[in-house]
Amino acid sequence: KASAIFVASCAIEYVCGAWGSTFLVESKGVTPADAAQIIVFYYVGMALGRFLSGVLAGKLACWRIIELGEAVVAVAVVLLLLPLPTVVSGIALFMIGLGNGPVFPNLVHLTPRNFGLEISGAAMGVQMAAAYTGIMLMPMIFGALVGVFSTDVFAVFLAIVFVVMVLFTALMVRFAKKGNKYE
Repeated sequence: KASAIFVASCAIEYVCGAWGSTFLVESKGVTPADAAQIIVFYYVGMALGRFLSGVLAGKLACWRIIELGEAVVAVAVVLLLLPLPTVVSGIALFMIGLGNGPVFPNLVHLTPRNFGLEISGAAMGVQMAAAYTGIMLMPMIFGALVGVFSTDVFAVFLAIVFVVMVLFTALMVRFAKKGNKYE
């Protein structure tokens, strides 16, 4: 369950990073120079999301931070799906970075609690393999989809991956609560 969250989170992160500016140019009509400037805000959102996650770590539980981040991503994906002005797409990309940023570090932090100290090293290895699978495969899969369709599938692809992430987060939370490992 946790591995699927890692795949999905990394898929969102790397597809946005690798294809976000192409989406802006080809689907939104932004100039390449402007798209490059807009995508910087995606990375600012990612950095800010991770920073805020650290600030909030003393006040909120890791699962709560993950859920709040996913709520921000949900709003952003909906904004991308709607036929709104280009500036909204830039804001949505920032929000995706902001919301998705805390997911990876908080899941890593939860590993010993979720799986026990005895096997947390092995569990971490499996999770990192899942993360790198998402990093390696998903931008390539999205590229294949672009070859068949166009970059217009960007928001739909992100929405599908996001739904997978939310479903597996819900399953993982249920698993944690059932085993008294939910913080």
